[in-house]
This record gives sequence, structure tokens and C-alpha cells, in this order.
Amino acid sequence: KEMYAEVVGKLLPELEKHMTEKAPQQFRDGKAIQQGGLRGAICVAVVKVLRLLPESRTHLRLPHVIGTVCNALRTREQSARDATRKALAEISRTLGPYYLSFVLGEVNRALQRGYQRHVAGASIVGILEAMEPGGFIEGEQLVPSLPLILEVFAMELSGEVAEEKEIEAIGGEKRGGEK
Repeated sequence: KEMYAEVVGKLLPELEKHMTEKAPQQFRDGKAIQQGGLRGAICVAVVKVLRLLPESRTHLRLPHVIGTVCNALRTREQSARDATRKALAEISRTLGPYYLSFVLGEVNRALQRGYQRHVAGASIVGILEAMEPGGFIEGEQLVPSLPLILEVFAMELSGEVAEEKEIEAIGGEKRGGEK
């Protein structure tokens, strides 16, 4: 009980404080921009510690950790998004298929507008790819997540996200022809 109290009362809160780098707030065109980055390795470590705790404690703290990681995907810096996506994939592998639906739902909730929809699709593909090697995830384990996966991919293929991609491709061709 003493060790449990130390882990829950001191270790986890301290680790959670360090999941993101703190940076002074910067502004561009009157809008706040990226304020520090995600420390993916610490986020993965927090999840690994949470997995050792009773399930009720894991359920209480996991939304905060996953939410922090998903919010870091909002950055426009590609390298930061790639690192965050890698951390999210590792977290998903650590949590296992039981939490897949929850993680995918958090990604979808955190990334709702504009370019974020592209990021959501790429992140979900990355998570699924990370879960696949070695038969880590079976078909029936995808069933609870299927409606969400299909919704995101339908948007990628035929919704607003597809239209935005088409517009970007046309804009890229036009710029390429002007040179």
C-alpha cells in the first residue's frame, strides 16, 4: 500500500508534469503558436506505469495522458507530428487492443478541423499499422472501432478532406507550372 501511494501520489503526477516541454508563449499574426513539444518517451513511460496499476486507477488517469498526446498532433510542424504519432503508436501497443477504440476516439475528438482531419486519418493508420505486426490485433478486436475507422476513412476518400486534398493538388500543379 505504501508503494502504491508513492506511485499514485508522487511519481505519476511528477511524470505527468514533464510530458510536455514548457516554452514561452509566442505569437504570430496575433495568434498563439506552438508552446513547447511533447516528450513522447515520458508519455509512453506514464502509460506503462498506469498499466501496472489497478484498472480503475488506469481508467481515471488515462484520458489525461491520451488527450495530451492527441492535442500535440495539432501542431503544424511535421517533424513534431511524426514524433507524436510514433509515441501514440507505442502507447497503443502498450495498452493493447482493449483500449484501441478509446485511443482512436480521442484522436478523432482532438482533430476536428481543417488540416487536422488529414492528421487524424494519418494517425489512425499509424496506430493500426503499429498494432498489426506479429498478429497483435485480430479482426474481431477491430469491431468496436470499425464505425469510427470507417467514418474517418470515408471523410478521407469522399468528404471535405478529399476535396481539400484535391484543391491542394490543383494548387500545387498550378504553382509548379508557373516556375
